[in-house]
Amino acid sequence: ALGYLLIKYGVSVSVTLSPGFNPEFFDLPGGGSVLTLPPLAFDFSHGAHRITQNFMWGRTLDVCDRMINLLKQDEFEDTGESLYDRALFYGATDFGRTKARSAPVNFGTGHDLNNGAFMVCAKGKAGLYGGVNVDSAETHGFNLTTGAEDTGRQTSERELFAGVLQLLGVDTVDAGLPDVSALRP
Repeated sequence: ALGYLLIKYGVSVSVTLSPGFNPEFFDLPGGGSVLTLPPLAFDFSHGAHRITQNFMWGRTLDVCDRMINLLKQDEFEDTGESLYDRALFYGATDFGRTKARSAPVNFGTGHDLNNGAFMVCAKGKAGLYGGVNVDSAETHGFNLTTGAEDTGRQTSERELFAGVLQLLGVDTVDAGLPDVSALRP
């Protein structure tokens, strides 16, 4: 709610949302409680990977969905566009996870230098960019022009952030950044 209000009233053009690092519980009517945020947010994945990732990504995407619905309700400066029409959501992870599993359900995972991200942008072209090797769980990049999966390359941070800026209408030619037309319709 605070992030939405900061955007709506022009106090900020950028808002960062993240799960917390402390466990949170919701008290049930009549007694008892349920866990609403696992300890250490995503790091609880070391001991219970599948359930924690499912829980945390479900919560993260739910918050994004609710923010999108709020932004769709307000017009941007009498332009006919909603605040959402001018927004970009970037969901980042700080590292990838290994595929090794020591148990069928509860297992921990190690850290890798590969990872994925998601973007939601009304002005963007919907699609899946890059991919994951099913045998190793290592990620690979995409062709910057066509968006086609390219198993022989990694998409760099420079390329990805150039694409983000271009989706937001920022001219990146003078900055010497690559054209990432695959993300634009």
